[in-house]
Amino acid sequence: MDYVLAGHDFFADIDDETAKLIIQLQLDDIEYSSSKGKGRADDVSDISIAFKMQKEELENIALFLSDQRMTRSIASAVQTDGAVLTEAASRDDALVRDRSMALQLYRGTSTPATTPHVPPPVAPNTQILNEEVL
Repeated sequence: MDYVLAGHDFFADIDDETAKLIIQLQLDDIEYSSSKGKGRADDVSDISIAFKMQKEELENIALFLSDQRMTRSIASAVQTDGAVLTEAASRDDALVRDRSMALQLYRGTSTPATTPHVPPPVAPNTQILNEEVL
């Protein structure tokens, strides 16, 4: 998988768990290294700014990866459950029409000459989503 953030390629061809571990280890290193300062508390050094910027970048990458995992999960659920949901919606539509006809017949307001045409369920889009789309 290719992870692109701010125009850079990160973690090309690395699985999600490995990428997550690499980021966490780098964040741990930053935390350890930045806590060993010997200067004044209000003194801002170049190295502390660099650590802060690197930490922010790694946190952004971690958030990006998390969002991408969630997107893939949602897409997979939609593909898996799409046909079932389409069929259930079609059944609900038929039930609503049947109830409406029954009420019309009961009230005597309109007597349909024929049974209304119920369209067949719409076939779900079974296109397989590739990694580039996600």
